[in-house]
Amino acid sequence: MICLVIYLLTLVSCFNYKEINKMTFATSIIFDKDENNNVIIYIDCVKPYRNAGDSSDEGKRMIFKGEGKTSLEAIRDISEISSNKLNFSQVRAYIFTEQVAQDGIKKYIDLINNDQQFGFKPYMFVYFGEVSELLEIIGDDGEYLGLYLNDLVQNNIGNGKIISENVNDYISNSFNKDAINIITAIEIKDDIVDKKIQLNGGAVIRDNKMLKKMEPTEVLSYNLL
Repeated sequence: MICLVIYLLTLVSCFNYKEINKMTFATSIIFDKDENNNVIIYIDCVKPYRNAGDSSDEGKRMIFKGEGKTSLEAIRDISEISSNKLNFSQVRAYIFTEQVAQDGIKKYIDLINNDQQFGFKPYMFVYFGEVSELLEIIGDDGEYLGLYLNDLVQNNIGNGKIISENVNDYISNSFNKDAINIITAIEIKDDIVDKKIQLNGGAVIRDNKMLKKMEPTEVLSYNLL
């Protein structure tokens, strides 16, 4: 008992500590593909400032693009140009382009499911539009895409025209035979002054492939049912 007390008093170090200034944290991931079916991944990140005199509250925003035959190859492609180690524990949104959703998202769900760094709580989205336009909004907006989309869904939980489904919901529903999942659809809306990201209906997913897009009025009927 004396030895046990001594051990407890001496084991006070943080053995799992990691220097956050040596990491780049992803807030959202966009899954896309090219005409040759190669995987393209865009990652919206925050990189903490290294100098103590800089503002550590905001950090530096970075957008990475990686390409490869698989998602892992695309992520490794990004790692080769990132001076810090990529960390995916703070991801708040997984975004699939319309082309990817039509082709099938199973391999991306497997990536999320098999890597313990990827969380199951982030919401899933299908983006209808050009990725370049979305990236342009990301670059001009001061808020991180993942945090913005997460807050946008949270603020509209009571809205009957809005669908919200995270990875945990999607995987749980997928165990049911002939399961249907509906993922939040997002588009770019022309506002009075500039362009904004809008929650606009849902994407019907069956067997990990998108069947059709649901309009907000259809989502309202679905939620009522």
